[in-house]
Amino acid sequence: MAVRPGEHSLVVTHMRYKMKAQQTSVFPGKCHELGIEIEPLPVDLEVVALDATTQKPLGGVEVSAVSLEVKETATTESENGSCRIELPCYASYEVTCRSAGYESYQELLSQPQPNDEVRITALMSPLKGKVSVFVLDAVFQHAVQGATLKVGGEEVGTSDDKGSVSGYLPPGLYAGWELRHGDYVVLEDNAEVEVEPGVVLQLGGEGGTVKMRPREGKVCVKVTGLDRHDERYTVTVAGSEASASLRSRATVDNVSCGENVEVKIRCKGYVAKTLHARVEANRSCDLGEMMMDPHECKISVRTDPEHAQVTIDGDEGKTRTWQGSKIRLGTSYTIKASCDHYDAETRYEQFSRPGQEISVDIDLSKSQTNSEGSEKKGCFGGSAVLQLQGGGMVRMADVRAGQRVLVRDGRYEPILGFAKYNTTAETEFLSVTVRHDGEVGVGPLVVTSNHIVMAVGSSGKREAILAGSITTQSSNSAATVLAGPTGYDGSSVVSVTPVVAKGYYVPVVAGGWLVANGCLCSCYAIYREYLDIPIPVGHFHNILHAATFPCRLWWQWTGYQPPPLDRDHHSDVAANLKQIIAPWLIPLLRFAYSDPSRSLQRKDEPCIDMEAARFSNCPQARLQ
Repeated sequence: MAVRPGEHSLVVTHMRYKMKAQQTSVFPGKCHELGIEIEPLPVDLEVVALDATTQKPLGGVEVSAVSLEVKETATTESENGSCRIELPCYASYEVTCRSAGYESYQELLSQPQPNDEVRITALMSPLKGKVSVFVLDAVFQHAVQGATLKVGGEEVGTSDDKGSVSGYLPPGLYAGWELRHGDYVVLEDNAEVEVEPGVVLQLGGEGGTVKMRPREGKVCVKVTGLDRHDERYTVTVAGSEASASLRSRATVDNVSCGENVEVKIRCKGYVAKTLHARVEANRSCDLGEMMMDPHECKISVRTDPEHAQVTIDGDEGKTRTWQGSKIRLGTSYTIKASCDHYDAETRYEQFSRPGQEISVDIDLSKSQTNSEGSEKKGCFGGSAVLQLQGGGMVRMADVRAGQRVLVRDGRYEPILGFAKYNTTAETEFLSVTVRHDGEVGVGPLVVTSNHIVMAVGSSGKREAILAGSITTQSSNSAATVLAGPTGYDGSSVVSVTPVVAKGYYVPVVAGGWLVANGCLCSCYAIYREYLDIPIPVGHFHNILHAATFPCRLWWQWTGYQPPPLDRDHHSDVAANLKQIIAPWLIPLLRFAYSDPSRSLQRKDEPCIDMEAARFSNCPQARLQ
């Protein structure tokens, strides 16, 4: 550009830059190069701050625009919520809006051009309120992890391993809050919750702590040590109970949780147990197997006369107790009572359950002895002879259980056992000599007078009679014919002699009849208590045979062998059996046979001959 020499004023203008004026001198013939810096026009930034929820203008919002070179700030007005800031162009700015109770708003303004008008609308969200709570187990007092907090139906968060749960919510009123956990009862609070912006609200009680009650648990236990399979035990826990049988597990449901929950175990006959367990929610507390101690068992004996001596299982005394493992259920205990001038008695008792108390009444009977002191029983003498299978004979005193002997109808049956025996007692017998086919038999039949034997009546029929009714040939009567093992054969009685001998024996066979000295004899005798009842002798044999059925069945199953002889060399199963059946059998027989209108007997059946069955009519016995 050519200009006249001299002083000149240069003015530079641009639509996006500020005008620039500069004075310069121009000399003739010279070329002047001028460098003029011009400033760009500023950017006009308008910021409008609005509430993001209500869209209302916000006044008092602090607005800042920051670049690497410049930091400009401004504050919005309250009426329209806007403000203006002039910024140099060609730079990027980070525009930030801040206001109390609201979240900060940021926006990037990237290199505005000179003279640009830029408008930013800042939608500012109100600050959220914070809610928090600390969750404890109401029973065990430890932190609860995994509990979910909801406020007004909105999920806030889940408790951590320290039991703390917190979260943010928009300000406002909320309809209550709740805590949920699978192992705990739901904890609810229906009171309204007001959440304020920027404020931490602690729910629950003091310090923001709440306690959740655990759900119910279970208690399991198995009881051993019971001796009977049908025994049941009961487990009680906090009012709930369950029962189970031996070797089964009892489970008590719906048990409130606790650190030391009391558990009571009870069973009839056993000492109750009390223990404590830790019960947790939705879990089963297994106490394992428990041993229970039985209550003591006791046997008490009352005797008549009172001064009688008593031994219980070998120990003297009328009372004895057993405890713990010494109790043997189902095992018989031997009770013996004896007294001078009285017949000794033996009883057998057994405990069926723990804690059982057995009272035994023993009324001893006065001894029935003659002037020489011999006993009066119903049985065979030791010299009576039995025929063995395969040939050979055996004395009654020498026969043993299991030996097969001749019985009714020519058969052979084993000796099952002995209803009673005594090897030393002096006893009154009848020695009956018979004639077989015209010849005297192998020896006299030695039986007591109340023993049942089979005779052949005048009509040729067999009939049961008492040995005391046997007669010999005389001018007034014919000799009794005793039946043999088969058919209706018989042996005439030659003589009947009372004797006294040591020992008496009552072997038992399955059929109830055996052949002694060639004569068919019952295994049973008439008890003296039945002598005044007009009962047919055959009926009485059948009654006794039926009464001994359990004994015979037991002997057959167990292969019975006689127990070792005790100091008195005797055993009396019959006496024990009599104690069981006599109290109800005697009244029954009196009712059935005493009144002819309802008697069960046939007219041609011989009844008990009271005089023949009594021992008092026998001549003076002589000792054998």
